[in-house]
Amino acid sequence: MFERDETITVTPLRAFPVVRDLVTDVGFNYTEARQVPAVVPPEGLGPGEYRM
Repeated sequence: MFERDETITVTPLRAFPVVRDLVTDVGFNYTEARQVPAVVPPEGLGPGEYRM
């Protein structure tokens, strides 16, 4: 927690391009996530028997 008289500095995320003010474009993450295949556990395992 911060004290009421402390200064808090808020900056944009450095890893993403700035769109405006503190808004960043994270669309790249969503584009890349579509290319990752879904995890499908091996057949025959019950709930809780498979770990990634």
